[in-house]
Amino acid sequence: MSSAERRIETERLLLRRWLGRRLPRALWDAGDATEAAIASRDDVFQVTGYDRLIRPLHPGNIASQRIMEKLGMRRVEYVDDPTIGVVLRRRLDRAAGKAA
Repeated sequence: MSSAERRIETERLLLRRWLGRRLPRALWDAGDATEAAIASRDDVFQVTGYDRLIRPLHPGNIASQRIMEKLGMRRVEYVDDPTIGVVLRRRLDRAAGKAA
């Protein structure tokens, strides 16, 4: 990929809306993050016109990968993010989502 193509891809990634969460360590492993992620997924599909969710994850973040799997997100590719390095990108299309 040329530097011009990388710049265009970076700009395209920065224009996306980000949905994230961060919980205090005391709340880990209680299911709260999964519950919040499911509610967020359903809300995004019900309220917005977005037809897909894309979530970049650090390949070593196993807990977040498990949550994304529970949401129905599938692995798409590894990409080089200019700010944090290589990330695993997961995707869920509206048609595959479980929103009512």
